[in-house]
Amino acid sequence: MTTIIREILTDLERTRENMLALSGDVWLSIDHNVSRENRL
Repeated sequence: MTTIIREILTDLERTRENMLALSGDVWLSIDHNVSRENRL
């Protein structure tokens, strides 16, 4: 595997980890006790 491909795969793995962390932060920032009708 060429160096550039390895670098791209490493970047993709970091991006995946960052997206998972971001989604966790977003999930935690949502007030899940608010009823659906109040959000519309």
